[in-house]
Amino acid sequence: MSGAENINVTFFTPVTAFGIWMQDGFAIGTVGSCPPFGPQDSQFTFTFKAGDTEIVTLTEDPPIDQAFFFGVVLSLPVDKVEFRETVGTDENDFFGLIYVK
Repeated sequence: MSGAENINVTFFTPVTAFGIWMQDGFAIGTVGSCPPFGPQDSQFTFTFKAGDTEIVTLTEDPPIDQAFFFGVVLSLPVDKVEFRETVGTDENDFFGLIYVK
């Protein structure tokens, strides 16, 4: 994705564990037809919700140019996660599989 990555994920049934593979931009070279925009450090905020009620908000600063797994086990079930790029919105970031339980 290019630009600010702001994504909402809604689950059909509540979950108590969430994980996602991601990569914070890239410092050198290209991936497919995406040109490099130079190393910029992205930071993401993940907000987990049950309905409209916020359960927890976590901030993650993944390493640049490396595959990274972000995962959490939640004490309360949630049916939605909102993740927002809060720092570094001018480079391409990559998202892979989402895991839930």
